[in-house]
Amino acid sequence: MASTLLFRMRKLQQPVFLARSLNFRQIAGSVTHEDKKQNSRKEKRRRKREEGMRTHAMYHMKVKEIASEFRLKRLEEEKILNTEEQRKEDLRWQERKTHDGIIESINLENKLLQMQREVKKEVKSLLHSERETKRELANQMLWARQHQERVQHVKNAIEESKNWVTKENLEEKIAYCLEHETNYNFALTSTGEKVFSDSTPGSVDTEENGPGPSAYVSRVSRTQSQYNFR
Repeated sequence: MASTLLFRMRKLQQPVFLARSLNFRQIAGSVTHEDKKQNSRKEKRRRKREEGMRTHAMYHMKVKEIASEFRLKRLEEEKILNTEEQRKEDLRWQERKTHDGIIESINLENKLLQMQREVKKEVKSLLHSERETKRELANQMLWARQHQERVQHVKNAIEESKNWVTKENLEEKIAYCLEHETNYNFALTSTGEKVFSDSTPGSVDTEENGPGPSAYVSRVSRTQSQYNFR
């Protein structure tokens, strides 16, 4: 009885189970169609994303190529600029070196000229000092000679003064002149020799006015003289 009841219950439950199976199949079919749509959208999105990634990759690759080309070009320009700048710097350095060499040469020439001027100045000073010394020595010698001449002149004047006629020796000088007459009736030859005349000068009118016999004592002989004045 129990088994029969169980069998009947199972039969009653079969349509329900079949209904549920049908509903599940419908639901499963519906779910599978939605999945396909969703998968299709996902595939499209994936393809679009991959296409975008490829496009992005190609874009970045082109950008990198352009950047690399620009960098190479920039490096080449900088190299050229550096070379030109280096060349200009070398030229400036050469100009500075040449300028410094010229300035150094001018300074050296100025120093040499300054040394020459100093040497000339020193030589001039030495020559001036030597001339002054010689002039002073000459002045001293001249003063000494003049002093000696003055002294000698004074001595000669003193010696001559012994023969001067003074009030004290007037009588003595008169007596000496009367005793020692001097003949001034002579001529001088070209050699400085005195030539005396044997007779009184023609300007004397009479023999009384002529000199005494002693006036002819110191005459030279006619044979020793070149001229004979009468």
